Amino acid sequence: MTARMSVTLGLAGSFMVACVLANLWSVRIVSSPFGPLDAGTLVYPLTFTLRDLIHRQAGAKAAEATIILAGALSAAAALGTWVVGAIPASPEVAQSAAQIHFGDVLSLAPRIVIASVVAQIASGWFDTRLYSWWVARHGNHGLLGRVAFSNLGSIPLDSVLFAGIAFLGELPVSVIVGIILSNVVLKTALSLVIAPGIYLVSTAHGSPSP
Repeated sequence: MTARMSVTLGLAGSFMVACVLANLWSVRIVSSPFGPLDAGTLVYPLTFTLRDLIHRQAGAKAAEATIILAGALSAAAALGTWVVGAIPASPEVAQSAAQIHFGDVLSLAPRIVIASVVAQIASGWFDTRLYSWWVARHGNHGLLGRVAFSNLGSIPLDSVLFAGIAFLGELPVSVIVGIILSNVVLKTALSLVIAPGIYLVSTAHGSPSP
């Protein structure tokens, strides 16, 4: 296995892990200085820069494939957890708190899963298109600019889709708006902090980082 392939696989694996964790944590709505926030936002911003790293390292097709695979993995993880939660616990431990509340805590609501997968794939596709447009227009110049440009375009889309699909009708509109705004602010701030990591990889064509 070449070093490039190893790096690409590591980036793709990290992207998928971050997506699954974000889906799991999104059930929890926490308070923050920005307002109500689904806890998945604490890890999800990593995916925006990881996506751009994959794009730069292996190209647009690899980034798109990773996005689709991560969506499928998120859905499979949620379905598998639901199935495990539906299987009766062993009589010896059935009355323990962990067994009684396993499904309540870990089984994601179908709307959360759908919202997450739709938002993830849609924003990922949009991010890839924006990144590709920047590269076509500016070439290898403005490396941080292309990351910021693609992230600032995809973050609002991701936040609106997720919060709207997951919580509309379940939470007050004012809370949903607060979640969207909090998501956009925190995701943008964290993604900009992480963005310099784009310099850690070379281009899909093997040229050194500019």
